[in-house]
Amino acid sequence: AVKAKLKAYKDKLSTEELNRLVADTKALTDYQESKDAPEDIAKIPCISLSDINKKADYYSAELKQINNHNVLYYKDFTNDIVYVKLFFDMRVLPQDMIPYASLLSSLLGSMDTKNYSYIELNKTVSNHTGGIQTSLGKFLENLDDSKLIPKFVVSSKATVKETENLFTLNDEIICNTSFTDTTRLKNLITRLYAQLQAQFNREGASLASSRYGSYISKSGLYSEYTSGYEYYLFLSNLVKDLDKNAGKIIEQLNTVSNLIFRKDNLIIGLACSDDNLKTISPQLHLLSDLLQNQTSSYKTWDLTLKNKNEGFTTSSKVQYVYGGYNYRYLGYTYSGTMQVMNKIISRDWLNQEIRIKGGAYGGYSSLSPTGFFVMASYRDPNLSETVNKFKQTADFLKNLELTDKELTQFIIGTISDLDQPKNISAKSGTAFNNYFAKLDASFYQKERDA
Repeated sequence: AVKAKLKAYKDKLSTEELNRLVADTKALTDYQESKDAPEDIAKIPCISLSDINKKADYYSAELKQINNHNVLYYKDFTNDIVYVKLFFDMRVLPQDMIPYASLLSSLLGSMDTKNYSYIELNKTVSNHTGGIQTSLGKFLENLDDSKLIPKFVVSSKATVKETENLFTLNDEIICNTSFTDTTRLKNLITRLYAQLQAQFNREGASLASSRYGSYISKSGLYSEYTSGYEYYLFLSNLVKDLDKNAGKIIEQLNTVSNLIFRKDNLIIGLACSDDNLKTISPQLHLLSDLLQNQTSSYKTWDLTLKNKNEGFTTSSKVQYVYGGYNYRYLGYTYSGTMQVMNKIISRDWLNQEIRIKGGAYGGYSSLSPTGFFVMASYRDPNLSETVNKFKQTADFLKNLELTDKELTQFIIGTISDLDQPKNISAKSGTAFNNYFAKLDASFYQKERDA
């Protein structure tokens, strides 16, 4: 249809108009491919490598035993606010219950509990805390994709004066939520399904990114079951006959809750000062009083990867194209220099070829220490042309020539990404990740020194 429309437009043009269009197109292409003059670039003020702090930041958390609780403690000044994360290991679940854990995380806090209606619960949480959220997290021990540590995470915060209420409300939501209000349950599941469907239709990048990740990593496949297309199919099956399925859904949610929320399956993450920790330590039992006492055991999951090379059709006239691989499978190990390479690919190659020349809203790449590497286009009018540009990336790198100043700018840009400012929540989150992933200060220093 587009080709026919363009042909009809072209047939209406005179020879003079066609020649002018060709000339304008050539002028635009020449401009897009031209580089700024060295004397113009020299006018831009810039810092040097000597201006950059050579020491990498490192945030650590210490595992403590406090009143028979495993506490992961990140010490910092928090202005008398206590940040709490409850980590429950999800490996206690059979694999077929993984999607139900994701559903559970979306329902907690939105259903009635033993002592509160969901409306009263939300008011009480707002009055006494800075919020209580549930989510699913994942960590990779030693950045090894075969050592996935999936967690059900309950995040909350409050002033130190309100921690008793905070802890009690955490326990109430985790252990006393009731799923018996089938009308409310069906409304929430239907809404969740509609939101995910709208997200995929509106923002194809999230669908493409999640699906691509499931091809190349076990952690990516896990994310598919909890938030990607596979999870969408899971919700779709539930929605098809909610009246008939309600009883089974409630049973599964209760089973997942009973398996996950056990005392021996909990690590408490705290971010606060030493004085605050001393004050709240006697209250920690409030976080676990209602948890199950049974002994937990880990189940075996079969996360076999399949490279499907698939596409999803929508009514949109633009595409979201993703391609790449796990470089660890090819025998490469991570180095900080890879982040500089990624910056070059993203800015000087994909942005230039896919966005500026190709007309997409964006063209970029992303690289992770875990082995994840992806090239992507955003709201792209092209498909085969973009895939060809992905395939030409190796040749681009082989023929790349940079001046010392250009390379320095890429290095500085890479370091700026590593040195993003962090608030307390982000610092403690990084510290907790470092604990579960077993990353020490030397990892970040080697990354920076590379």
